[in-house]
Amino acid sequence: MHYPKSWSTSTTQERAFWDGFDAEYLFGTADRLSHIGTYEMGFRPSGSRSGHQAGDLIFEEMRALGLRDVHKDPFPVYAWDFAGASLELNGWDPFPAASFPPTPGTPPEGLSALLVDVGHGTAADYLGLDVQDKIAFVRFDTQRLPWVDVLAHEAELHGACVLVFYYLNGYAQHGSGEALNTHDGAARPTIPIQQISVRDGTRLADHLAAGGPTQATLRSQVTADPGGTGHNIFGQIPGRLAERYLIVGAHYDAWFHGYWDNAVGVAGMLAMAKALLEHGYRPQHTLLFIATDAEEFGAPDTHFDWLIGCHRMLEARPGWSGRVSAAFNIDTLTFLDQGELCLIGPPELLPFLQEAMGGFQARTYPEPRVSVKEQVTAWTEVLTYAYFGIPPLQPRFAMEEAKRTIYHTQFDTSEIVHRERAVEALQLYGALLVRLDQQPILPYDFTQRAQSLRATLEDAPTGAGPPLLEGLNGLARALEKFERQAEGLNSLLAQAAASGSDRERDALNDRLRQAAAHLISHINYLDASAPEDALPLHLFYDRDVRALDAALAHLAVGDAQAAIDDLVDAKTGLHGAKYALEVSYPVYYRHTLGGRNPGRSDLFWGQGRTANITDVWLDLHTLRDKLDRGITDFGAESHSLREKREAVAAAYRDAVKELAMVLEDAATMLPK
Repeated sequence: MHYPKSWSTSTTQERAFWDGFDAEYLFGTADRLSHIGTYEMGFRPSGSRSGHQAGDLIFEEMRALGLRDVHKDPFPVYAWDFAGASLELNGWDPFPAASFPPTPGTPPEGLSALLVDVGHGTAADYLGLDVQDKIAFVRFDTQRLPWVDVLAHEAELHGACVLVFYYLNGYAQHGSGEALNTHDGAARPTIPIQQISVRDGTRLADHLAAGGPTQATLRSQVTADPGGTGHNIFGQIPGRLAERYLIVGAHYDAWFHGYWDNAVGVAGMLAMAKALLEHGYRPQHTLLFIATDAEEFGAPDTHFDWLIGCHRMLEARPGWSGRVSAAFNIDTLTFLDQGELCLIGPPELLPFLQEAMGGFQARTYPEPRVSVKEQVTAWTEVLTYAYFGIPPLQPRFAMEEAKRTIYHTQFDTSEIVHRERAVEALQLYGALLVRLDQQPILPYDFTQRAQSLRATLEDAPTGAGPPLLEGLNGLARALEKFERQAEGLNSLLAQAAASGSDRERDALNDRLRQAAAHLISHINYLDASAPEDALPLHLFYDRDVRALDAALAHLAVGDAQAAIDDLVDAKTGLHGAKYALEVSYPVYYRHTLGGRNPGRSDLFWGQGRTANITDVWLDLHTLRDKLDRGITDFGAESHSLREKREAVAAAYRDAVKELAMVLEDAATMLPK
């Protein structure tokens, strides 16, 4: 597909890349990579034999293409691999099953026990049931409980030796009813977690409803090595600036065949390198092509068990912060039914993307306009780059339908990728890489960051109080000062771009990178429902203060049910409280406060970047108990929630002050 003539702003070098892009190489490489697997359904987890084979293929491809300094960078990983599972009942054909890391498998002869229906797997569902040394069977409602580790922990607390579940919604809702699904489990490596398809789960639920517990045998082939090794694989095209970089990255570990996620992404990265090398592109930055490992899973018993390979890579290279101008990440590229191409990134790069896309018309997408969105998300490695202060970019697609039906299932094959749209997305992405590389002055626009933050300060919670209002006013002043500095910077940069020497421009660019790194690494925080978008810390406490205020107002008029609803609302309630009424306290604690304890050594990209969780488990349970017993005195709960509201307000004030300091420091870093 030749470059679009309507894109009048494209340059000769961009057009050469576009026309030299080899689609046959792209799909041939993706096919070869996706055919590597532990067994017939695929699987290329980090540290596994198949994972190493995939890494070897990429390493050899990089060398064959002519990339320089090709090498493998090892890092420690919990190497977990899976070679199939089945659940057998007397007189039934075996149900195929899928396991979740880091949970164990079974002995070769299997594990036999009574299979007991425990409904949705909530604490209440276990009341009156004996599941000691039995298999707990659960219908997983993802709107009710957050993740499989919660189901497994609750089952284990009640004595179950295995958790078997099927999804009622959320994932594995393929039209065939046969989808198997694997994700990182965020679980402890204690009891096996096994998922069966919607079709088989429905049949099994009907059988148990009619006849009660039944004998079953689970066979699950899992190997695990806590001392395993993963590899990130590097190649480069040297630039004029030996130690100033642009990164093109894609992860190569995968569940099942992993064509969409992410063999075609890795092949796209290699195809971009091939096109640049074959037309002799001479970059300004040194271009790093990096295939990362352990994106899907790499550590046990932590809520931050994915994105491990990229985290390890950047953790070992603190000097890259302030030296990498941008990271172009590729992941889950063009699901078959995608209608629009979208580019995501931090606010500093949005004007550059918007200007570049102003005259572009996509030819293979139903919507020809390319949208641009501010987003840093934990769904992909863009979050890891941002954590270390590297501005991340990625083609991102509306993937709700794909996530619901084929994401991390055996149906992730070449048939679900729209080939022409994948090629066009990669051609555009590579052209943007060239364009950014050739900018004499980095096109960061810090006024966009100021505008993004200003939108978060539109109104304070009712009853915010003088200390919080003073902090918000201080933040507004710091923001105004930063914005003025950023506005004045633009004319300076325009002048340097037009008439500055290379040395002057390089010095200015270093200052710009340092300021961007400082902002990006200090502003993005995660809440209790990751993987979601990262946001400024004060927004989490803003929501929590509002939720507590609403609950206290309802308790003041004796409406305890409304107060409960205020706290557990999925969109506006207290962070971490949504499922508190559904689980035992040890499960709630592990998934909230315990899982985010700053003293833990396994928080990885969550270290220092998570909001404090307010523990309202007991408050919610006592309120519900009083409602059930007709008690109308809620004084103790009101007192408890008021104290917690004050603690959240204090955290809110601290977050506001911290953000003001970040802006003040960034203002001093900007060139003058």
